[in-house]
Amino acid sequence: MENKIEFNWILKLNEEQIPLTLKEGNLEKFAKKEIREYPMGKNIFLVNQDWTPIAYVRIEKLNKNWVRGYTSGDYRVQRMFNNQEVNNLKEILIEMYKEK
Repeated sequence: MENKIEFNWILKLNEEQIPLTLKEGNLEKFAKKEIREYPMGKNIFLVNQDWTPIAYVRIEKLNKNWVRGYTSGDYRVQRMFNNQEVNNLKEILIEMYKEK
């Protein structure tokens, strides 16, 4: 069995995984398929499935389940983006990261 590790500077979650009550300072949980690495103690983007940026977050806890092949953890919301920032950042993120 081959183990794949993916390094990420973006936490991309689907709509069901992003709390409606998300705000600065919140500590939230996440889970992703496959084994992933995220930088600890650095701001990374939180985006939805459409690459819409929502906030800067910091990963505070990271767990890897090698047997079942998934990663989970906790992130803290550092800064929510306003509408103008969302519009500007979304175009850049799509250009940089969206699979073609």
